[in-house]
Amino acid sequence: MTMRGSSKLVRGVLTAALVGALAGGAVAAPKPKIEETTQLKALSASIDALKSDDLTLRNMALQALQKSRPKEALPHVLLLLRVSDADVRGYAAAVLGALGDPTAAEYLLTAARTARFTWELADEIKALGRVGKGNPKVLTALRATLDDTRSPEVVRAATFDALGRLEEADALQDVVDLVATDRDRRALGTALLDRGDQRGVRMLVDALASEDDDVGTQAMDDLATRAPKLASKLLAAMVRDDEVPEAGRDRASAVLGAYGAAHVAGVLPALASRSSTVRTAAAAALAAAPLPKAKAALKKLMADGDRFPTIMGALALAQLGDKGGQKPLGEMMTQGGLSDVATRWLVVTLALVGDQAYVDKLSEFVRAERLPYASMQLPKAAKLIVPLLAKQLDPALIGSGPDVDWLLSTLVRAPDKKAVLAALQSALTSDKLRMSALMAIVRMGDPDAAALAGAHLEDKNPRIAMAAGIAVMSASATPLPKKVFWY
Repeated sequence: MTMRGSSKLVRGVLTAALVGALAGGAVAAPKPKIEETTQLKALSASIDALKSDDLTLRNMALQALQKSRPKEALPHVLLLLRVSDADVRGYAAAVLGALGDPTAAEYLLTAARTARFTWELADEIKALGRVGKGNPKVLTALRATLDDTRSPEVVRAATFDALGRLEEADALQDVVDLVATDRDRRALGTALLDRGDQRGVRMLVDALASEDDDVGTQAMDDLATRAPKLASKLLAAMVRDDEVPEAGRDRASAVLGAYGAAHVAGVLPALASRSSTVRTAAAAALAAAPLPKAKAALKKLMADGDRFPTIMGALALAQLGDKGGQKPLGEMMTQGGLSDVATRWLVVTLALVGDQAYVDKLSEFVRAERLPYASMQLPKAAKLIVPLLAKQLDPALIGSGPDVDWLLSTLVRAPDKKAVLAALQSALTSDKLRMSALMAIVRMGDPDAAALAGAHLEDKNPRIAMAAGIAVMSASATPLPKKVFWY
């Protein structure tokens, strides 16, 4: 969560029916595989960070606890609903929702009634959807929120998310019938899919075509981690449908790419689309999920009249070990007149097909922080780029090269976890890099990365020791979500 802009006061959006305690069972979460004594020290450090005035450590702790879900953190997180910092209150609500303990409900309800910002209220409502199962007072109050004309769109969407998780099956259709916007559709669709209701697939697929970029991208990410067997046929049909807006077909292609080779064949017809945007999206999906039978169609893109389909087609061919894009891309670079984004992808692709001049150019781009982030999701590209990033993590270069946080946040995107762990381990040995490495570990949420931080729980620097504890606690209790290749 980042600092969000303020909005008008939203007191009164929830009715007085939101007051009262909830009942129900807590959701148990599996523990990360870390030695018990280390786990206890890490938990203690994370709880201490929640009480700290150091906002960096406090926010790190909240991110970590949302992923690991230790029930012992509950009373300490509850107190944060009363602090003045609205971002912290929002983080706290998200952690309470992840913990799933019904005893948090009364605190969340009180916080919701006194929320000052729309996004803060939305965070608290979404958390209620994860702790209020079976409580009729909460259900009644949430339904009333949908009827309240003062409810902003983001609050309505959060309420759809909550009701989609809390309503009994026989009452869900009443909620579905109230959907009025793409934001509503995406929120309810995700909640329905999470409870196994297949109506959510159609709702999320429809939300992909939203004119609101945030809604469409969120729907894309939601689908990428859910129901490939149910959604792939709908998505393939969407990609082929010229009546669907380009943005929707673009996002549908990206989801099929995230589903992998078993589903990405659905984008093949889109390589011949009249739309340059759709041709580009289909080629990008095939770069994310290489498909040998797509090679002939991809080679036709090398003569495409538009630049970006050619660039993405060459990138997809490179993932298949084919250098067919080297000549047209080299000519394109010579001609000039490229956008910055196109130039970045050209350099990555030409380096990938073995052009030494562009391998050297890629090194320059790393030093200038000009990499396209998404390139790190492609195994072959990441294999080429990771050593270049690691080289810049030499402590002797700190201060004269790229920003350390940028280097590490880029590096941890690579799919080669062994290489990522080796780079993090090396960074943790340096006083100059250690804090940034611990922050990167928290963002990852990976159990193996979290385990690396245990050796620094006794660091002589108290801030580092606390950050190390937080990093240990960041091991996610649930599988990490798939990443969508978004060029």
